[in-house]
Amino acid sequence: MIPLIEVFESIQGEGKNQGVLSIFLRLAFCNLRCSFCDSKYTYENPKFKWEKKENVLKLISSFKVNNIVITGGEPLLWQKNLIKILKEVKKNVEVETNGTIIPEKEFDKYINLYNVSPKLSNSGEEFSKRINKEALLWFSKNKKSYFKYVIEKEEDLKEVIEHLKEFKIERERVYLMPCAKNKKELEQKSKMVINLCKKYKFNYSDRLQIRFSLP
Repeated sequence: MIPLIEVFESIQGEGKNQGVLSIFLRLAFCNLRCSFCDSKYTYENPKFKWEKKENVLKLISSFKVNNIVITGGEPLLWQKNLIKILKEVKKNVEVETNGTIIPEKEFDKYINLYNVSPKLSNSGEEFSKRINKEALLWFSKNKKSYFKYVIEKEEDLKEVIEHLKEFKIERERVYLMPCAKNKKELEQKSKMVINLCKKYKFNYSDRLQIRFSLP
């Protein structure tokens, strides 16, 4: 079983697959407590239901969409449970993760894309909790992984560049994304982040779910 908060259809708002019509499976609980988190409801008294494999597969099949996004919280907390489900899913599978947990070999077989969002010091989380060097090296070596960094100010780029050097992350696999909880903040910071992408040769990720109030 998995702790399922919600299943819904929407446009992927962030990262490499931005704009792709997708089914979202949002799971409860997370191992981090980032100050800018936009889904605190997944771990602060979360309202979820323990769903059996059969029910999850039925929910997925009710949507005629080919891309699934497994998100949270931190979905890799439940990878053993997810393996049983993914074995029977014949769709493109995308996982959103904070990059602190290494996927198991069998789990990785069923994944087409990892959206890895390593947390910088601007998250307010302790370094020892937000950075797992072994895990980030694993994701860096896995060509299915793309990296998405939340940017609040230009100084954040120093940490991003340090990550590229330490974990051997290819620049073309990196997306910079504005730190924003609402449309006003997104409007204020998006141009700044776009300019940083141009300056440092990174990709830009918007947050379409905030910009257009998507589910």
